[in-house]
Amino acid sequence: MQEFDLQIELFHCATLPPQEGLRRWEELLSAVPLEDFSYRAKRLLPQVAQNLGVEHPIVAEECERALSHNRMLESACCQVVTVLEARGIDVIVLKGVVLNRSTHKSLGVRPAHDFDLLVRFEQASQAQQILLEDGWQPWGDWVEPEERLENAMEFKRDGAKLDLHWFLLREARWNGCDVVFWESRSAFHLDGHEMSSLSLTHQLFHLVAVAHREPHHLARYLYDIEI
Repeated sequence: MQEFDLQIELFHCATLPPQEGLRRWEELLSAVPLEDFSYRAKRLLPQVAQNLGVEHPIVAEECERALSHNRMLESACCQVVTVLEARGIDVIVLKGVVLNRSTHKSLGVRPAHDFDLLVRFEQASQAQQILLEDGWQPWGDWVEPEERLENAMEFKRDGAKLDLHWFLLREARWNGCDVVFWESRSAFHLDGHEMSSLSLTHQLFHLVAVAHREPHHLARYLYDIEI
């Protein structure tokens, strides 16, 4: 079975009514043993477990890994947002950190690789400097936002990774294009901290746009959209 087809089948197992999902899960395992699942396919196992209640050491391991790593990312996200906002940087929290609490209602269902923050284009260089002062290291050399062909840059510290975005989408990179997202942002509470997230409509729009761009992660984003 091709990787794409495997991930889409796991998406169906995670979203179909349990009786049908369990039938397709058993058929899938007869074709591809769990031990042979790719890294990306294994990241879908917590969603399957959430829907079907399946028990297997590999599934349990992936669920525990997701829970532990997501807790760490949440803690790092709270710390970074607090530091940035204290220095006058406006921040919107994107994707996984928000979805785990507002949509999936369980911290271990959606394994996250990093956490994503959106800052205003005109504050991006200042935000980057604050992150450096706080011990975060960029992947690659920093280039001023107006000179970059991307809309974000990844940073890492103590096992955590964050993507600092200065435009929401890499397909739309000009000053002012994100005004509508900032004007309609919503309040989001995490661990007692009030933060900002995209509005529900714009969260959906963002997921659709990213899913279209990243077919290797399509099943994960389809799950977010379905839920």
